[in-house]
Amino acid sequence: MAWLTNFKVLGLCLNRGPLRRPLTFLQMATLLLLPVTLQIDSPVGRQSPPEATGKIQKQSQTQCDSPNAAVPLTSVAWSVLLALFKFGVLGSAVYLLSCNLNVFLKEYIYAVALYSLLGSFMDSSASIMSWLCGYELAPQFNQPYLSTSLSDFWGKRWNIVASSCLRFLIYEPIFECRIVAGTKGTVAVSKQRRLVGMLASFVSSGVVHEIMYWYISHLRPTGKWFVYFSVQGPLCIAEHLVKRWLKRHRIQPPAWLLVPVTNAALLLFAHFFFFPPVVDHGIADHVTKSVSRNFSLLAGLVTSPNSS
Repeated sequence: MAWLTNFKVLGLCLNRGPLRRPLTFLQMATLLLLPVTLQIDSPVGRQSPPEATGKIQKQSQTQCDSPNAAVPLTSVAWSVLLALFKFGVLGSAVYLLSCNLNVFLKEYIYAVALYSLLGSFMDSSASIMSWLCGYELAPQFNQPYLSTSLSDFWGKRWNIVASSCLRFLIYEPIFECRIVAGTKGTVAVSKQRRLVGMLASFVSSGVVHEIMYWYISHLRPTGKWFVYFSVQGPLCIAEHLVKRWLKRHRIQPPAWLLVPVTNAALLLFAHFFFFPPVVDHGIADHVTKSVSRNFSLLAGLVTSPNSS
């Protein structure tokens, strides 16, 4: 969370990010200290990307106004129920990881467990804070298992808060060719700046994850996490070129084919670069055992009144 907070503060200094909007003290404290962002500032909540119109337009008056909105209690209840379901999926994943499994299947379950762990806590807390503070927060995840491309996965579905921070602090200043966001005027679109901004965002993500690895493990970074995230930029470019070729030949692959191909590509590169640092040094087993102990403790607390 520390790097997200630092990015948000830097964004405020540059007139970018969620903190630039008119907020109450509680709203600003929530956005600053928790891994959340406003729905209208997230990749999912944006109306249309600047490159779709050929110009960077002035933001609509609606988005520039206060983000206050009435968040129904039913939405909070639904988010809590989904969090409990993900919590159950996490328990099942932890149990399966104790079995003797194929390495690729085990890594897939690791990915499911990571998604369930982060999603159960972050999405539920974001929904509760939305209701308490009176503004609409973006979900942390947007069904990443349904991603139809790498761009779709990283840009709109996985860790939306981190994607938003990288966008307003790394991508947009490069794309707009100005550090401080302007309030008036337009900037001509440049495909080169757009490309550099995207690559820089993935490289920045790789650097941040290497720092996170060092902070969590107190081990010397291996560089594999940096490679894993940095290589996603060139892969997205290659993916875009393939899409253009398919479109030129009037070929439209169905979603039922794109989803498993996307998941397989992510897991294949994770097998070589993401999982080795945490598996080889026992970090994954340590986290799994810790989660398992917490589940056992929780089960004991639930069943103890009945036994007495």
